[in-house]
Amino acid sequence: MMNDTEKTIFNAIENFQIKHGYSPSLTELEEETFYSRSTVRYCIRSLEEKGYLELDRQVRRNIHLRNMPELIKDVKESIYDNKRTISEDAIMDILTILHNEISNSNRRKNII
Repeated sequence: MMNDTEKTIFNAIENFQIKHGYSPSLTELEEETFYSRSTVRYCIRSLEEKGYLELDRQVRRNIHLRNMPELIKDVKESIYDNKRTISEDAIMDILTILHNEISNSNRRKNII
């Protein structure tokens, strides 16, 4: 189970990935959460040990949330690739709905 600090960092990672389609850097996490670099690193390691995320130590921006499908990134890219112009607010609404549906589905799976 996550403590409050881990939840804050996890949510910051999740929100950043939804918005940008890639993982935040440590500096971006520090700025977003107002935690020190050592606290951010400690929590990332702890979240990895608890199975909430995976780290690919071969590349930068290497945080991968478990159960965070590529679907969100694919939807965002397909919306931008389309010739029509869609407001960023509409895109964020779509991504938020998808994210909430996926999160609720994953929570139900973990309960069973």
